[in-house]
Amino acid sequence: MATAAALAFVQKLYVAYYQRPADYAGQQYWAEKFDQEGGASAIATAFSVSPESVALFGSQSLGAQINAVYQAAFGRAAETAGLQFYLNEIGAGRMTVGTMAVAVLNGAQGADLTTLNSKLAVADAYTTAVSDASGILKYVGDASAITARTFMATVTTANQATSTAAIPTEVAKLVLPSVVTSFALTEGIDAFVGGAGGDNFVSTKVGGFGPLDSLDGGAGTDSLSVSDTAAISTSSSQVVKNIETASLVSSLGVTADVSGWTGLTKLTVQGAGNMSVTGATSTSALLFNSGANTTTVVGTGGDLVITAGTGAVTVGGTGVANNLSSVSVTNGTSVAITDRSGTAAATGSSLKTVSVTGATGGSSITGDGVSTLNLSTLTAATTVNNVTLTAAAATRNLTLNLNGVDEGAAGTDAGTTVVTDAEATSLTINAVTSKSFDVTAVTAKAVSVAVKADVDLQMDALGSALATKLDVSGAGQFTADTLTLTSGGVITSTSTGGVVLKSALGTAQQFAGSASAGADSISLAASTVVHTTGAGNDTVTATQFGIGGSIDAGAGTDSLIMTSADIVANTVTTPTKAASFTNFETLVASNALATVDVTKFVGVTSVAAMGGINAGTLTLNTGNTVALGANSAGAIGFTVGGISASDTMNLNMNGWDCAGAATFTGVETLNINTGTNVALAFNPATPTVVPVSVAPAQFTSTLVMSSSAGAPGGTINVSGASDMNFLGALLQPKSMLLH
Repeated sequence: MATAAALAFVQKLYVAYYQRPADYAGQQYWAEKFDQEGGASAIATAFSVSPESVALFGSQSLGAQINAVYQAAFGRAAETAGLQFYLNEIGAGRMTVGTMAVAVLNGAQGADLTTLNSKLAVADAYTTAVSDASGILKYVGDASAITARTFMATVTTANQATSTAAIPTEVAKLVLPSVVTSFALTEGIDAFVGGAGGDNFVSTKVGGFGPLDSLDGGAGTDSLSVSDTAAISTSSSQVVKNIETASLVSSLGVTADVSGWTGLTKLTVQGAGNMSVTGATSTSALLFNSGANTTTVVGTGGDLVITAGTGAVTVGGTGVANNLSSVSVTNGTSVAITDRSGTAAATGSSLKTVSVTGATGGSSITGDGVSTLNLSTLTAATTVNNVTLTAAAATRNLTLNLNGVDEGAAGTDAGTTVVTDAEATSLTINAVTSKSFDVTAVTAKAVSVAVKADVDLQMDALGSALATKLDVSGAGQFTADTLTLTSGGVITSTSTGGVVLKSALGTAQQFAGSASAGADSISLAASTVVHTTGAGNDTVTATQFGIGGSIDAGAGTDSLIMTSADIVANTVTTPTKAASFTNFETLVASNALATVDVTKFVGVTSVAAMGGINAGTLTLNTGNTVALGANSAGAIGFTVGGISASDTMNLNMNGWDCAGAATFTGVETLNINTGTNVALAFNPATPTVVPVSVAPAQFTSTLVMSSSAGAPGGTINVSGASDMNFLGALLQPKSMLLH
């Protein structure tokens, strides 16, 4: 039995060189040979010069063959540096085409490795499915190879699960081969008629398949394979009938009109020039192009798979009917796709799924039935990757799958990718595999939106004025800079990655996040509804709520951010309003904070202010922590409520330079923590320096402590990293512990 490592290595070669899963017998043979003899390079070279590989790539230039390995393994063209590297290595004799493929596969990393692993996982499942007697007998020959190759071309990381689930259906398409007769086309006029078996018509000569040739496959499942170093041109008037699959491979461009070829169901075209393919609605097509060349498809049906170079891709651009169920485009610049399955080639609804991967320009999609839009690896430097879906008005959900969509450098704001569907009545967004940023979804008629962020997803704008709800789930963080819902819209989160809403919710809009386990961050206006967050460390920015408004932050260490005026409004002006905010541990003023009664916020244990804590009085609960930064100033009073004889307070200093007196009332124990030197000025003639572990900072005011009974005294505990400087007379604390 072959080892797992050998089987995995051989599967890679099948995917790279044959663009299909391994057949059971072939995989076992090569894997056992690898285990017994080693020689990965020799085996890879054998694959590269095999008839199947030569039929696919043999007429291509060396650069095109390298590019083909990249396309098969990673679903993308070779980058310039990589292409040049392998050209140089092969040219210098340090590599062969075979060892090049091994190097490309073994060097996969990042998104390429993820894509390769997805393809290999599906390929392994396919090989397993054809490993029984029936599968071994059926999965042989060109027809079966083309069926499997067409299937593998559609596999991406995003659809790995659905592709795996579809394998039984794909295997069922394989049929036992009949007696095969091969016909070799010549440079002259050929007239061949096949028999009852699966016949192969093969042209490997320049101009071998000519306009006057007449080919009839007869009964059985027959194939036509044309490989030419010159450009290939076919017409609908050529006599080609009863041939079910055709492969046209050129080192240059291809102009193929096969719309008149009776019985053709599958067409594979590969070229390195401008490519134009016209087919009947009963013909599915698999196209491979390279370079700065255009790819144009007229007609055809079923699943259309296009791997382009760096040219524009146009599907259904003329008034000729097509009957496509899915279109997948990899690479290319601009992409234009039109469903022409309607009456008289008008816009129809047969097209359900569109996938765009790695395109560097905008995409325009027209079709009344598109329900799934897969966008992957759209990473242009500026706003050029916009995708517009045009459809007739109807009830329709759009599922938008995002994988590595990001304008500019990863995670930086360099514009936005706008996905527009003016007629979708609901929207489902899935963020998968690689994080996506800078995405805007414009769905004016969507009444509901659902986001499942398996990885981080940041959107510049989302929602519609008709949307009544947004449901968020997934392990990735979901961020919306601007969110649009109806005035009473509800956001429900079961996310474990957290929800960040940068725009404030309206007064009647609701955040229902009790089941959320991530760190949520939301902003609330004068709300009149009940809000909840969950078990994460949540942050809520709020004002004074209206009648009926409240927020329960749930478990976790949660922060409540308000302006100083709103804190006063909730604790002094209308003290009962503070009860609207529950299960918060930290209170933060977004500006300077003065007099406030923190005890009104039940559960708050620490207080901070972005603009500093200035002259005034803070009333605290015992054990509360207050942060004083360099922007705090003025005479500050701290009062611990209650009459306990053991009240404590924690003071975190960071560069505080207070000009006035700091008064602590009702405090028996004051814990001072600082990362800087703290200078306490108590008016002595000569400063006294006591070494303690406190790092440099400055505190140059009078510190006054009095106990709950009103008498001076108490305990001060100081911890930090360097020195504490006493610049004055301390007012009679009971004890002082420096550490």
